[in-house]
Amino acid sequence: MYSERELVRGNMTIKLNGQVVERTSRNDLHNTFSIKHHKPHFVPSYKNLFLNQAKTNKGLLLANGILALTVLGIMVGCSMRVEGYKAEIDRLEWEIERSATIGMEMVDNYNKLESELASCSAKLPQKKVSAGKVSYYSKDGCLGCSPNQRMANGQIFDENAMTLAHNQIPLNTMVEVKNLDNGKVITAKVTDRGGFNKYSRVADLSKGLYLALGVKTDVSTLQFTWY
Repeated sequence: MYSERELVRGNMTIKLNGQVVERTSRNDLHNTFSIKHHKPHFVPSYKNLFLNQAKTNKGLLLANGILALTVLGIMVGCSMRVEGYKAEIDRLEWEIERSATIGMEMVDNYNKLESELASCSAKLPQKKVSAGKVSYYSKDGCLGCSPNQRMANGQIFDENAMTLAHNQIPLNTMVEVKNLDNGKVITAKVTDRGGFNKYSRVADLSKGLYLALGVKTDVSTLQFTWY
């Protein structure tokens, strides 16, 4: 007898000459047995082939699955970032164009204001400055002067008023007078003319202005600023 089959706990046992040559599951109905040259031959089903392959390559399949999920995640993440990058680039381009427009408007306004400033400044009176030594005059020091001595502007001379005589500054001009030696500054009015130039003086101050500025003749230098 070439072969015999036994059913052991639901499994099919195939023996050849009393020796077990194969055990197969009852569910493996597609397996067949043929005796040719006393060798068993089995034709497995596609289902069993797939299950056996799956068991053999379980780690490889798991790794491939993880790799596929990773690649999918990267693709989804990159897709989202690409959209974000595009939106940010569009926003920056808009900001650059807006800034360029504002910049051009600012430049135009600056040039316009600068032109108007130059035009208005040219129409304003220009500040003038002179400096030099001074002397003072009073009623007591005015030889031959009457008590009602009138100045060049027609007003009666008051030696205590903040006035001065100057030959270049127009009459009745308000002048900022600064003592460069002590820093004192007083605003006074040009009311008179005089012959002090021949004594190397630039002005004659009233006695009151002279004392208020703390002037010392031939020592102090005064600066006159007017428009």
